[in-house]
Amino acid sequence: KKRNNNSGGGAEYSQLNSSDADEDSKKLDDGFDEFEVDDDIGGGHDTNSTQLNQSNETFREYLGEQLQFDFRMGGLALLYTIQKNLLYVAISNLDAAVFQVTYQAKILTTALFSVLLLKRKLSRQKIGGLLLLTMGVALVQLDKVEDNASKSYQEQNRWAGVLAVLGACCTSGFGGVYFELVLKPHQADSTGPPR
Repeated sequence: KKRNNNSGGGAEYSQLNSSDADEDSKKLDDGFDEFEVDDDIGGGHDTNSTQLNQSNETFREYLGEQLQFDFRMGGLALLYTIQKNLLYVAISNLDAAVFQVTYQAKILTTALFSVLLLKRKLSRQKIGGLLLLTMGVALVQLDKVEDNASKSYQEQNRWAGVLAVLGACCTSGFGGVYFELVLKPHQADSTGPPR
């Protein structure tokens, strides 16, 4: 029942529509039907135990897959951290022109790791195209470097710089291909050409 106050100060009562009350009680009964109690306590326990074990198994599988993915991404982050430190060492020990040209070898290392890890096949035309691309990018980078930029007043160790930039090229190529391998693991198993 609802209570309505009128302007005269007296309480006036009105009854709910009987069809509304019937609908509400039907919804309530339907809700309780979902939670029927089994008289056989042992049987209910086995069902709940089985469902709990299945839930735990599913959670363990998900957690294992997620942790495996997280460790792969963590390894990739560590690899890129090493790459950035190698680049710093390379820039500190090489002239700008030598660094820029040598660092373009990352194009070739990416192609090499793509062949090794993703099992891609490169035709002679593609290999020739990669070499031309690397030389072209190196020439453009060499053209951009100003003569004054290559003069440095700190002591430089050329061999340490060259080794560092080659290490950075390898980590760059491996990191890019490994990231693709983690995101698309099914391509590494395919024998056909990549799409």
